[in-house]
Amino acid sequence: MTMMINENLSLEKCPALVLNADYRPLSYYPLSLWSWQDAIKSVFLDRVSIVSHYDRMIRSPSFSMQLPSVIALKSFIKPRSNPNFTRFNVFLRDKFSCQYCGSNDELTFDHLLPRSKGGKTDWENVVTACSACNVKKGGRLLKNSGMKLNQWPFQPTTEDLHRNGKNPVLIILSITEYNPFFVAPCSYAISLCSNSSALNFLIFSLSFFSSSCN
Repeated sequence: MTMMINENLSLEKCPALVLNADYRPLSYYPLSLWSWQDAIKSVFLDRVSIVSHYDRMIRSPSFSMQLPSVIALKSFIKPRSNPNFTRFNVFLRDKFSCQYCGSNDELTFDHLLPRSKGGKTDWENVVTACSACNVKKGGRLLKNSGMKLNQWPFQPTTEDLHRNGKNPVLIILSITEYNPFFVAPCSYAISLCSNSSALNFLIFSLSFFSSSCN
């Protein structure tokens, strides 16, 4: 498969999607992307296979090759069973929706046991909440707030997050309108998705990566 890109686009904006040896992305949160230098180095070290490439040549005095857009590791890397506790992973666990009202606008953290009362910032005490519900609950205990949780917080597995992170919606339409270098890796990522999650996951993940590249 060949991905068409603007020849004037900086190579720094031509990442390669990295798949595990089972042809699943190493990570969906954020999407596993390597720089073009790391991708080419791994090809020459025979650590990866090229699955797809950009319509762009890389040349030196001694060789030329098409720039990889999707690569797959030749050796399988076993995913971590327990993902790190991060803001993004909490949102992903909760499918980018407020655990009180279901909204996906202006999301933030809420501590079930407030920090002022000794509550910890961990998987079992933090839920995704919209700003309105977060303010409404304030520093009260859940039982005193008159609010109900849609789902009690829990420690997710990597597979839980992968399952929530697979999303077949149109990533390219929402992100690549202003980040054309996502077209190739994201086109392939879409083909690997099998169930629906939250559009906000895709926007958050890819726009975070794009901001680090600009």
